[in-house]
Amino acid sequence: MRELLRHIKLALGAILVILVVSLAVLGGYRVYKDHFILDYDPHLTQKEYQNTVLDQNVNLVFYKKDCPYCQVGKSVVVDAANKGSYPTFYIDTQTEEGQKLVEKYQVEKAATIIKIRKGKIKKYLYASRDSEEKIVADEKSIQEAIND
Repeated sequence: MRELLRHIKLALGAILVILVVSLAVLGGYRVYKDHFILDYDPHLTQKEYQNTVLDQNVNLVFYKKDCPYCQVGKSVVVDAANKGSYPTFYIDTQTEEGQKLVEKYQVEKAATIIKIRKGKIKKYLYASRDSEEKIVADEKSIQEAIND
């Protein structure tokens, strides 16, 4: 009887340890994903922007998946947009809807932010080459574009 009770306690302990470890791993992944793997918000795309009122105060972040400037500036832009007070829409320049907005706002380079405030439009490049020809995020332009 004691032996059976001991085995039951060991089994319950093992199940509890597995449960705690599983929750820790899942929680850790969620924190890592939310805070360290910044990605464009899939809910705020060019399609969603086209359905909004055009005179709103918004930011449009243009990008191209294989653009090295976009890749370098991505995490800084997404982080700033998450902290910003205006909605930010992410426009993939390689889609049909994205191309319409590229033409509408005369976007010349994929790594561009369009800031729209009270109907006024201003363009910013969010990544460029520094004095050593290294591609870097332009944090000053990003902050100015995202936050008034």
